[in-house]
Parts: sequence; structure tokens; C-alpha cells
Amino acid sequence: MRLLKPIAIDRSKPRQAGRSLLVQGVDRIQNGNSVIVFPEGSRSNHGCIKRFSRGGAKLAIAANTGIIPIAHNAGYCWPAHRFIKRPGVVTVVIGEKIELGERDANKLTADVEGWISKKVAELS
Repeated sequence: MRLLKPIAIDRSKPRQAGRSLLVQGVDRIQNGNSVIVFPEGSRSNHGCIKRFSRGGAKLAIAANTGIIPIAHNAGYCWPAHRFIKRPGVVTVVIGEKIELGERDANKLTADVEGWISKKVAELS
């Protein structure tokens, strides 16, 4: 993972974490790297989706780029808050790029969350 240059954040300091995500994320994107953001913050159980943070949308707006949404059903094999993993097949669905348009971070987050929620429901 270290070779991928992850953006580590301290979730106990949300303001600093947000700044760190924006500064480092914009830099990575401008240098041709992709940035994957986990908007729920941690794993959730199969078929459940936690409320999304706006960090990914804010990063997309700051970097002036769209978002490619990804949905999966990994919660089936690797449930939240459990050490034991179950065997199975994880299905991943990659959506079309969602352009910024005139959206603010709230609207962009809602649109991405809506797409992912729909796909996760289809995978359940």
C-alpha cells in the first residue's frame, strides 16, 4: 500500500483530515494519479450503506475533475466489525464518470451516494 502513496488522515481531527485530503489529493490528481475515497469511512455490512462524507466531492471540486463511482458487495464476505471473513465472490460495479457541472459538494455527494445505493441494492 505504501507504494501507492496513500493519503493517511487522522479521523479524530476532522478539520485537519479534510485539509490533508484536499492538499494531498489535488497534488496526486494533478500529477496523474487516481485517488480512491471511501466516503463511508469504514466498512459496512452487506446491503447497508452509511451516510457519505462530503470529502470526496470537495476533492473533486478542488481538483476540477469528475467522480467515477464504484459499488461492491464485499460486506457479504467481509462484514463490518468482524475478524472472520467468509468465502465468496465480490462483485464490483464501476460507473460512468459523474461530471461536476454546477453541483456543490452536497449535491455531488448526494448524486454519487444515490448511484452507489442503487447499485448496492441491485447486488443484494
